[in-house]
Amino acid sequence: MNDNFNKEIVDFNLVSTYKVEAQFIIDANGLITEIMAIAEHPELEAELQRVIEMLPHFIPGEQNSEKVRVLYALRFRFEKN
Repeated sequence: MNDNFNKEIVDFNLVSTYKVEAQFIIDANGLITEIMAIAEHPELEAELQRVIEMLPHFIPGEQNSEKVRVLYALRFRFEKN
């Protein structure tokens, strides 16, 4: 996933380390839905959402032999080099 990030985005006035968080649902069909990215800069939120949308289909979760939605939460850190 790291290879998909636009690394040039960190050049837009980042002065230190920025944490970004994302949540999304893997639905019963293995598709990513309901993406929510939170960051201090809108550009970082948009970039994180773009990369999450590029993820392949997942194997959906199962409970009691039925396919179910699963909530995922991820944290990332952008650093100015």
